[in-house]
Amino acid sequence: MNHHDTPLTDSPSAKYASCHAGIAQRLQKLDEMPELVAAIARARSVAQRSLNAARDAIFEHHVEEERDLFAAVLASAAPGAERMHVQAVIERLTAQHRAIEALWTSVERELVRGVTGCASRIELDDLKRLATEYEAHARFEEAVFLPMAESILERNGVDAAALALAVHQRHAPEWPLQYAA
Repeated sequence: MNHHDTPLTDSPSAKYASCHAGIAQRLQKLDEMPELVAAIARARSVAQRSLNAARDAIFEHHVEEERDLFAAVLASAAPGAERMHVQAVIERLTAQHRAIEALWTSVERELVRGVTGCASRIELDDLKRLATEYEAHARFEEAVFLPMAESILERNGVDAAALALAVHQRHAPEWPLQYAA
């Protein structure tokens, strides 16, 4: 077999061409980089906004609810069955607060890592669980506790609507405004 009979794919020039084609193909993948970089920047932005707002919106809100609203309702509840019911509801809400705070703390650690450019092992399931648990907590509080609180406090001459509104709205406006496009 002479050099004219050698298949083209085995020739040195064919090997170089194949190598060049492989490099060119890999470099073409770099076209995706602006989109990927933008997605990373967006993820960091969302994480940073969440970090900035969450401590205040979650932890301080819970402290204020427990210190101001829960305490006022419990103090105003009639002795006996009503106070026992209020106490049970408050214990449930307080336990939910601690569970949400613990979950946030674990998520927060990974969000901080991501915002600072470190490898983050944030679990999508944890983020979903945080949102789901918070929504369930809010629904229970709004459907069960707040109407009961309003009734008890108004009966005792306390402006329940003003108290509940003050506690609940002190932090709430920050979240939607920070996520506006």
